[in-house]
Amino acid sequence: VGFILSDVPRLLNLPGAAGRDTLLSTACVKLLGEGTLAQQQEVLRTAVARGSSNTASAAGTAVLKTLTEGGGPTGHVAASDDHVDAVKEVAASGVRLPAAAALLRRMSSSA
Repeated sequence: VGFILSDVPRLLNLPGAAGRDTLLSTACVKLLGEGTLAQQQEVLRTAVARGSSNTASAAGTAVLKTLTEGGGPTGHVAASDDHVDAVKEVAASGVRLPAAAALLRRMSSSA
């Protein structure tokens, strides 16, 4: 790839980055999957702020997968306040809304 996950927010802030959103989102999927929740959230926030919807969607997907520890419908969900806030952030960003809503429902039923 040639860059690391902590580079993605900087890349998103470069002039014209939104025009290369599809390329960047594809290039950072693996990095997002290997990143921490905090790193994924930083990419999500920056991508939303810069209008990079594909990268925001990739980051939102990574956040949700991290929180479900595998992404499956039977995955264990730890419903800490921080995790609920992270899912709300994904939902509020407008990306992955149905998946975020479903996860919030699962979290509320496991509380």
